Amino acid sequence: LALLLFSNASLLGRLLGDGRDVDEGINVDARGASSPRGLVFGVIGFFFLDFSIQAIQGPLRALLTDIVPQHQHAQGNAYFALMVGAGNLLGSWLGSLDLERALHIPLAWRIDDTQILFALAAIILCITVALCVTFSVERPHIIALPAPPRTPMTRANGVENGSSSMNAPHDEEKEDGSSEMGVLELLRNAPRPFWSVFTVQAFSWYGFFTIFVYASVWVGRNVFLGESSALADSASRDLYADGVRLGNVGLSISAAVTIVYATQLPWLINRLGVRAMFLVSLLVQAASLCSCLFIRGSPPQTQPSKGLKAATLISLGSLGVSWASTMTIPWSMIGESVQRVYPSRAGLFTTLFNMSQSGPQLLVSFGSPLILRITHDVSAVMFSGGLMALIGAAMVILLRVGDPSVLYDERVSTTETSST
Repeated sequence: LALLLFSNASLLGRLLGDGRDVDEGINVDARGASSPRGLVFGVIGFFFLDFSIQAIQGPLRALLTDIVPQHQHAQGNAYFALMVGAGNLLGSWLGSLDLERALHIPLAWRIDDTQILFALAAIILCITVALCVTFSVERPHIIALPAPPRTPMTRANGVENGSSSMNAPHDEEKEDGSSEMGVLELLRNAPRPFWSVFTVQAFSWYGFFTIFVYASVWVGRNVFLGESSALADSASRDLYADGVRLGNVGLSISAAVTIVYATQLPWLINRLGVRAMFLVSLLVQAASLCSCLFIRGSPPQTQPSKGLKAATLISLGSLGVSWASTMTIPWSMIGESVQRVYPSRAGLFTTLFNMSQSGPQLLVSFGSPLILRITHDVSAVMFSGGLMALIGAAMVILLRVGDPSVLYDERVSTTETSST
């Protein structure tokens, strides 16, 4: 529903009266016509789209943590990254095509590539969610009632009253001492590695959200020197469209890199260590995003040079290393650290960790307009994302993220605290 609402916002706005200034003969281009109703539909659709992404990804991570044995968490998260990369590859590749022409859509239907792409995404999403719900077997979490007071030792049918056999589930449930904790109390008592990885992930995802929002705009404006607000069929508008297509090609390369790198990441972690690989991914992300400030066309070019196009594709494609890592390494670390302290609540912690990815989106949403107002350059926003990734890399060192000794010390100190 959110995908269809967002992609058809302009159409719904026109049905409710948007664009009348064009119909009444006012000198306004159709693309620049007033569309307040379409904007409302677009904002609502984007809100529910973002909500659905978070609502789906959180339980998926929790299912992985709950169902997959602990020694296979790294491999499971690597497969998760592989499938995310495959989805990104498919979506980016389809976004680089002229779907109207490829699918022979009649012009009378007035359906554009965005509407087709989002409709296909909605169909695929429904199918994959149905498969996950059908084939994932989950045991309900049942909180046992407090044990009844023990009665004097009497026998009935050969069994002592007050026997502890009825309390076995209760004892097992309270083994880690977390069954009576609320969410806020669990967060306050979360192991130190949870918050360390949470902090680094937040800095990293600020950078990723600058890519999600501005990557295609950056290629269209800065590399191709096109303009999205230009008149339809104008040279500037066509340049911008060509830039968006090249941006989608770059994102497709990034997705392909994600697929390949995700399959090798468990082996690299075993050889070089999780901390080193996490640090490498953040440095690659920082370099890629910071380079966007310097990769740009210059007037009076009519088309960017082959070297400029290659630099653009390399900058976007290298992000596949960081994307595969952020889909694998942080989740494996928090799953391992939490299961050592609160094994029965690992799924809940995994869901809460998702806030480290959704929170930075608000910072990008509120901060990027200020940066654009000052610089009038989308590459400056992406450069700020690179700086955030660089800070995240520094945090890996300062907070000793991924250091086995930190994980072990935290496990001991927390257990001793809970036991006392």
